[in-house]
Amino acid sequence: MKYVNIYHANLNYAYLTPDNYEFVIREVYEMTIDTMREHFPGTKYVFEASGYTIEMMAKYTPDVIEKLKAAIADGSCELMGSPYAHPMLPNYPEKDGLWTLEFSHRIYEKV
Repeated sequence: MKYVNIYHANLNYAYLTPDNYEFVIREVYEMTIDTMREHFPGTKYVFEASGYTIEMMAKYTPDVIEKLKAAIADGSCELMGSPYAHPMLPNYPEKDGLWTLEFSHRIYEKV
């Protein structure tokens, strides 16, 4: 697959408080998904998101998660995962790094 853009979504890394999550999800993530669908149909892109971000998107904006799922299902978007809270893995013991990857994977499967 060839990509035009890789979008990085990480609510935890942005040091946002939960009262701002819906605003950011709608004004940035939803806008990105909508823009790609409406203005660049057929253009492939990557949406990279931490497990925490996907979990919060599902909690605060389930309709945006459905848009993301639709983009993945139609082949225009590929989800790229990351550790749950997106820590810098070399700074942690290997077992902790592996756990955060596994935890994220469980969130992706659940959502």
